[in-house]
Amino acid sequence: MVMAPEPPRTPTPPPPPKPGVTKHVIRSLSRQGDTVLAEWNPTDTQEVEDAKRSFDELMNVKGYRMFVASDPTVKPELVRSFTNAAPEILAVPQFVGG
Repeated sequence: MVMAPEPPRTPTPPPPPKPGVTKHVIRSLSRQGDTVLAEWNPTDTQEVEDAKRSFDELMNVKGYRMFVASDPTVKPELVRSFTNAAPEILAVPQFVGG
C-alpha cells in the first residue's frame, strides 16, 4: 500500500506576550537564521541586567557589531553601549576575510 506524503509542517509560532508586556530583543541574523540571543522586559530590572550582560559579552568578547533597529524605514544605527529602550538590537558577527 502506497501512502501519500505528509504535507509540510509549518513551525509553531511562539506564544503571544502577556497583555501589557512588551519584550525587547537582541537578535542575530546569520547563516543559522534569525536567532534571539537575549530578550527582556524593560520594566524588569533583572531581565535588563541580564540583557546588558549579554550585549557587553557579544560586543566586547565576541566582537559583534550592535545596531539599534527601531523603525524599519530608517537605517539601523551602530551603538556601542546597551540601551534598555531599544525594542530591537541587531547583533552582527564580524566577517572574516581572506
